[in-house]
This record gives sequence, structure tokens and C-alpha cells, in this order.
Amino acid sequence: MAYRTLTMHEDIFGLMGTIVNNQYRVDSVVGEGGFGVVYRGWHLSFECPIAIKCLKIPPHFTTEAKGQFFESFRKEGQLLNKLSNKHPSVVRVYDFGVTGTYAGTDAPYLVLEWLSGVDLATEMARRGRPYTEKEALLLLRPAVEAIAIAHGMNPAIAHRDLKPANLYLVRGDSDDSLKVLDFGIAKVMQEGDTATQLATRTSSGFSAFSPQYGAPEQFMSKRFGATGPWTDVHALGLIMVEMVTGHSALEGETPYEYAHAAMSGERPTPRSRGARVSEGMERLCAKALSLHPRDRYGNAQEMLTAMDEVLRGARGQRGKRESRAKEAMDRVAATSLGVETYVPGSHPQGSSTTMPVSHSVGAAEPVEVGQGTVFGDQVRTYVPDTLEASGQEKVAKKVRGKLSNKWAIAGIGGAGVVGIVAMLMMAIGEKGEKKKGVETPVVVASAENEPRLEPASPEPQPSKPAPAVKRCPEATSLPSGYVCIEPGTFVMGSPASEKGRSNNEDQHRVTLTRAFMMKATEVTQGEWESLMGDNPSYFKACGGSCPVEQVSWYEAIAYANALSKKEGLEICYRDGEKEYDKSSASSEREPSWPKGLACLGYRLPTEAEWEYAARAGTTTAFYTGDITNPTGRDANLDRAGWYEENSGGKTHPVGQKAANGWGLYDMHGNVWEWVWDRYRDYGQGEQRDPLGAQTGVSRVLRGGSWYYFARHCRSAFRYYYSPDYRFNYLGFRLCRSIP
Repeated sequence: MAYRTLTMHEDIFGLMGTIVNNQYRVDSVVGEGGFGVVYRGWHLSFECPIAIKCLKIPPHFTTEAKGQFFESFRKEGQLLNKLSNKHPSVVRVYDFGVTGTYAGTDAPYLVLEWLSGVDLATEMARRGRPYTEKEALLLLRPAVEAIAIAHGMNPAIAHRDLKPANLYLVRGDSDDSLKVLDFGIAKVMQEGDTATQLATRTSSGFSAFSPQYGAPEQFMSKRFGATGPWTDVHALGLIMVEMVTGHSALEGETPYEYAHAAMSGERPTPRSRGARVSEGMERLCAKALSLHPRDRYGNAQEMLTAMDEVLRGARGQRGKRESRAKEAMDRVAATSLGVETYVPGSHPQGSSTTMPVSHSVGAAEPVEVGQGTVFGDQVRTYVPDTLEASGQEKVAKKVRGKLSNKWAIAGIGGAGVVGIVAMLMMAIGEKGEKKKGVETPVVVASAENEPRLEPASPEPQPSKPAPAVKRCPEATSLPSGYVCIEPGTFVMGSPASEKGRSNNEDQHRVTLTRAFMMKATEVTQGEWESLMGDNPSYFKACGGSCPVEQVSWYEAIAYANALSKKEGLEICYRDGEKEYDKSSASSEREPSWPKGLACLGYRLPTEAEWEYAARAGTTTAFYTGDITNPTGRDANLDRAGWYEENSGGKTHPVGQKAANGWGLYDMHGNVWEWVWDRYRDYGQGEQRDPLGAQTGVSRVLRGGSWYYFARHCRSAFRYYYSPDYRFNYLGFRLCRSIP
């Protein structure tokens, strides 16, 4: 909803200075849209700022229509409250109701979370230039994901008034996140108007959607059918086109002109509006903007899948450029070493290549990629030290590193060869230099064909002194694949200076009084299938040693109980009088945890246990060091986890990256990991064995994933979803309390 600034005299409901429902103090008017007025308020119980949105009831509504409006508002409010707890990209709804006004009328209101930022329409106008297709897709993706959840609910919730003004950019420390506003309001307004038309047999000209972002069926339902999720798909297509072109997809100035443009046979795709986009992006928008709803994506989930395919295609093209660039660098190094024959892509036996980020050499025009730029046969780039090599390849690797790190720009040929030789001598002369970083662990198949993790050699990290009393048993008595974590005290959260931090990471001291054992890796597809008899994962082709994903929080709880039962251990979670099992998870019933941390069976870690274990005594953003690039390639994270910049758009076998100092793998990236806690802001003061909020819906996720940025993979980053949510970047790992 686009808002305009109001003065105190334009408080049309007369609510400023009043207290609504004995809970919400109304402080000031912050904006007005076609459907309502937004106030800044204060939640007297939570002691935090809130937004209070009061809806305008159109004056032409009949008494009967107003009654229907209030009933529809009540039902939509209940659905909206449920939806806002399912995904963080939907603005949270705390309460709704009806309040009296100074004029003696009733005004329906919503109590919403207070957002600090700007709507996408304002941001696009301020920006003054189009987004690249990757920028547009990545920015919109969380919002489309949230809309997909709404479309998948029973009954489905369609927005019906999606537009840039209803997408709100919440300002973060390093980047912005997008939230969807005003779900359900257009439907309520339209139903009230329809009831009035039936009663009066007149047309008011009232519109419950914005014509500039309207779909054909919103202008002419008799020809194109009813509105629904496909209507939101059309609006998202229009928004994408506007983002990559810099101007509105539908051309016009009046509702009639917008209607004509929306129903035209010439569809407003990016290329038809002058944008240079990939073939995949053009196809994505063309399908979303199909004239007939039957030819579009049926819902936002189908559109989201197509968006991911376009993004994976973009990554694939980048990977090809990077591979060509590495081969060029290797030729230079091989020539300097006197190697007679160079085979592209060849490496000494036992070496491996992991997503180098050097870029193509010899381009006719400057090509801007990653952290460097290529000009003809000159290279100016950064090549992270990601190759495990031996023999001559080690020296070649050092040459590549010095070509990019020691020199700002090095010509290949002429004086450039002299520079290469000099750097080669420097590389050869660095005898005895110990390689910094963490060695890549090896996954070895056991007799049962399950992954077995060889010990890693992590780089030393600062850690807290060991507790005076050791509580961990001998390693030989631990279950295979588990490590024991001693109790201790640590600082949870992130400092204000940490790049990429969010405002829900306030630092506070936490003491864990119990030792616990934690699985060294995320639960794998092979482990899940062996115990549960199925494999819900999207990336099945990745194999049995890859993390299981598309698992809800409820299903993770059921898995923990099933494993405890199989091994004859205490069952931690209950469904009333019975054990929590697959049928409990299928019914999405809320489990109880009667004994809490005293239960000795398998369970999910608490949020505090997870962060304590992930840090392994470190205080930096990652256990491999500080964060250097919150939304791009980060050398420290490259050593520890799979994330947006190095994953290739998929999960990877567990244990391939460096373990932390306590022997845990993939605590940064690969898949998000469910923990026990309900989401809430951290409380004040020091905490002891915290278990999270006692009430609420959303459950916490930790660790980041293959699809998310470096900032999301930090030890302190907190995410949350509804416990019934499943996606191909959601997994888990287990732990057990030590007696």
C-alpha cells in the first residue's frame, strides 16, 4: 500500500492519543492508502513499536454489505495471522478487531509489526536505473516464496493487489529483505462491493486492485474467468518487467488504458520493452504474463521453480567463464614451469577443483564479473586459494594466486612473462611455508555404505578455557558420527560491528550446564530413507551422503523419536499420551517435551546449543574467521560451507568442507537446520539452559544454506519458518543429552 504523509488534522478516524482494545496506544499517523490509514503505535504489553492499520469502509456499501465486510474481515484476519507465522517475508499480524471512532462509526483494524524501510516503488524511483535480472530475481525470491505458501494453504490465499508499493524493503545492516503487505484486503473490499452491487443493482466503479498491475481477469472476468493465485503470478510478472526495464510494464494513464494494455495480445515481456535479458528470463516473464490464466504458472510455487531454473542457468554460464579463465591461468603457470603439454582441466592424481572464481581471459570487450574485470588478455581479479593440489600444480596454484593477489594487473606476454617468472621464483623460494586454512575432510564409505568422516585438521581458533569438570565420556563410547560438547558459558549473538548482522542478534551471555553429543553432520538422505522408508528430498540425484531436505520441523521431531526407539533409548517427544511419530507429524500436531534436557534420547538441539556448538569457542562470524563479503564471495566461508556463491545451486555431500574445532561439519551452509526453539527476540540478561519461547508458532532455523548469502550462514544469524514448512534447503541434525 502506498502511503502519503498526513498531518495531525488528517487523522480521519480520530484515534491519535487513544488506546485501542486496552493494549495498543495510537501515537501518530504515518500514511494513508486507498484502503486505509496507518498509525504508528505502541504495544503496551510487549513494550515495542507497532503499526496499526485501520481500513476505510467505502461510503457506498449498504448495511448488508458492511455486515458481510466485517465477517469477511474476521475470517481473512484469522488466515492472515496464520500466514504471517509461516514465512518471515509476510508482515507479521499480531491482532485484528474493530474499534469505535470519534465519529461514532466502527473501523476494522490490524495490528502489524513495525517495519523500518521503504516500499519497492519508492526504492525503484530513488534508484533511477533498472535491476539486472539476477538482482531482480534474488530480491523478489523471498516474497515469491511467501506468496507460494499463501497459495498452498487450505483454503488458498491470493493477494489480488500485488504491486511494488505492497512489497516493503526492510533495511538491514548489509542488505534489504522484502516483505509482502496487505494480503487478503483486496478480496474483502471486493466482496463488500459485490454485495452492494447485488443489493442496489448499480455499479459503483469501485476497484479493489491497482489497474497499473491488473490482470485481464480483473478487468473482464466474463471473458477470462475468476481471479486466483494465477492473478498474483501475472502481477509478479509485471513487477519483474518493471524492475529490469526501469519503467511500467503496462503503458497508460487511465484505468481504461491500463485495461486495454492488460488485455492486448501483445504481451509486455522484458525484451518487448527493450531490456536485454537471458532467454530463460524472457520465457519466465512471458509465461507469467500470458493473456489467459490457463497458460500461466498456476501458482507462485510453479513460478518460483521457474525462477530458480533461470538463476541456476545464470550460475552455469558464470561457471563456464570461470573454467575457461582457470585453464588460461594454468597454461601460464605450466609454461613458466616448463611443462611441455597442458591438457585443459587436468590435475595431478588426488587433486580436486572446487569452484574457482577466476574469469575468462582474452575477451574482446571488458567483462565485469565477480570481484574482477577482464580487459583483453589482461587479468584483474581475485582467485581464492581453493585448489587441493600436489606437485607442479601446487606451484601453478601459487603463481595464479600471486598473479591476482600480489599484482593489481599483469599482462600476459612480454614484460608480463618477466613478472610471472619473478613470482614463480618467489613461490618456489617460499620453502617450508605452511599453508594457511583448514584441510578439506574426506568422506569415506563404510562397510554399510554410509559416510564415515576422517578427522579434520582445523586451523587453531581462540577458544574458552575448558570447564573445570569434564562431563564427556571417552570418544569410544559415543555413537558413530557424534561428537561430545562440554558444558560452558559463551556470548550468544553478534557484535554491532559484525558485517551482515541483523537486529535480532543482541549479544548476551548464555551458560549451558549439561554436556551433550551432537551429530557431526546433517542427517543424510541415506540415513533418513533407511529409518523412515522414504526420501522427501528434492536433490535425490545428489545421493545418500547428501543432507536430507524438504523436511518439516514436525517430521524432524518424528525422526528423532524413531531413531531413539530403534536404538532402545528414551523417547523425548510426546503426542499427548503416545509417542510422537510419523502420523503425528502428518497431522502437524504440536509435540510436548516433558523431560526437557533431562531426556537422554535423540532430539533437536536448542538454539543456544546449536550456536555454542557452531562457534566451537570462536567469536568471529564463521568458525573459519570474520565475514568479508556479506552478499558475495567470502573466502573464509568458502572453507567452511556451501552457500549461494559456491554451491552451484544445489546441496552437496556432507563433510566436504572444513570441520570446526569441535569436529562438526556444515554448520555454515548446505541446508538450514531446524532447532527446538520457537522464535522470539532474545530476552535481557544472562540466560541458563534456555529453551526458547513458551508460546508462538514459528520455529527457529540456523546455519544458512546452499541458496543463501554469506551473511545468512553466520554463526549468529537467526531465521524462522512455520513448523509445517518444507523446502529444498531445510534439513536438520540431532543431538543427545549426556547423563
